[in-house]
Amino acid sequence: MRSISIIMIFIFSIPSLALPEFDQLSAIRRSIKQETSNIIHNIDPKASIYVKLTPVTTEISLPGTPFNLEDLTLKNPEGAIILKEVNIKVFTRQDDIPKDFTNYIEQYVFDAYGVKPTIEISKFDNALNWSRLVIFDVLTKPESFITAFLTLIIVIFSLVFVLFYRTSKTEFNRTLIKGIDKISESLESSPDTPYLDKDENNKRATITSDEMDFDKDLIANLPNEGLLNLIADCYWSEKDSYAAYVWKFIGIEKRKYILEQSTWLKEYLKYLAEVAPEPGSYHQDPYYLSPLPLWHLNNDELVKEVKKNKDLFYQLPQCRTDNMLISAIEKIGLLKSKSISSSVHLADFKNKKASQPRKLKVSIKLNIQSIDEERKLLEGGLSFEIMESIPSLGWLSTLSNEKIEAILKNFSAAELASAWIGPEEVLDKLKTCIAEKKFKLLNSYLERITPNRSSRVFFLLHKSSIEELKNMHHESFSNDAKKVA
Repeated sequence: MRSISIIMIFIFSIPSLALPEFDQLSAIRRSIKQETSNIIHNIDPKASIYVKLTPVTTEISLPGTPFNLEDLTLKNPEGAIILKEVNIKVFTRQDDIPKDFTNYIEQYVFDAYGVKPTIEISKFDNALNWSRLVIFDVLTKPESFITAFLTLIIVIFSLVFVLFYRTSKTEFNRTLIKGIDKISESLESSPDTPYLDKDENNKRATITSDEMDFDKDLIANLPNEGLLNLIADCYWSEKDSYAAYVWKFIGIEKRKYILEQSTWLKEYLKYLAEVAPEPGSYHQDPYYLSPLPLWHLNNDELVKEVKKNKDLFYQLPQCRTDNMLISAIEKIGLLKSKSISSSVHLADFKNKKASQPRKLKVSIKLNIQSIDEERKLLEGGLSFEIMESIPSLGWLSTLSNEKIEAILKNFSAAELASAWIGPEEVLDKLKTCIAEKKFKLLNSYLERITPNRSSRVFFLLHKSSIEELKNMHHESFSNDAKKVA
């Protein structure tokens, strides 16, 4: 019975994954119907409009099980369902609907959802049309699909139930657990799993619109001193991509306040304009609601202060403690010596001399004007500094297939599509390092989105390529040095 309960929970949890997609389809259907009604009702206020949507779907197999998940809707990088067909039926009592009206509907649907709709005008003058209208209405409602889906669930449950009685309990449990483990491993190592840098606690590789709205509100409402310290903490901790993300949510007046505090802050914020933003979470630290006056001191200075007053370590923000050069053994010592008292006598940090500013590496961005120009730049003989300034996937194509695969597998098909731009021979080389199914999915996204050299994924691919080339150069140099020795 316990095994059956596990299966029931697993199976009946599946509809919850489908409901958001039905909600999105319903919203699209209502939008198209409303816009069509606004147009058609100018001619026939009593006309009836019905919309049927057919999304682009795919199928995946569940590793370790004999089951497949079918009719999974594909989504674009923004999370919107990709439509394959839009069928609009208009039942009217008018003899004719002007072509200009239907052209406007077609243009609206194409601009909004990237697909040209099929529009069928029918004369509403007999009982047959009425029956067709009712049937079409039922078939175009997502709720009808939910009913069909639940029926399918019952059938699957019956099959699993039979399987249970044909297999011993021990063997069945072992098979079930093994299957779940394989699914988990597959999802973790899937090429379509969004890029995730597991080495940085602060970094959030992908972010939903709701999360971004939350970040925007939270950052915008932090006090002036909190924002000043947050930007300064990023500066001293070299979290420049995250600082660029925070900066774009700060209002004009608070920006003025930050800029007025120091010359090096002005230079830093100018520098951030050339840095690709990366989401993070340090701004959620309550510390920034009432920060200490430490923004002008670098991390080395704070390490010295912590050694003088160990309790200071617990009053510092995570952005600083994560990036201070304190060994694990020293941090354990700080944990053991933590004061029970909440009152800590801190030095007057405001009067401390400001630390020497960082030497920011000025990056030169060379915008590529054409594919032919890119080919010439890729011919070779350039320093790493120049290569860093030329945004191109050509540098990635110069790596071995093994290294290219290792880099590309960190990104989903949708993410790669947003950066899939460059000379044909470069893209052909990269194509050979992508699984066939994944590349087909990538191609389906390319039909609906325009790749951009300014996208986050393009930036990460370019950055990873240059880093890998630098590593190869250093390894080659070290090997040559060993041979000489």
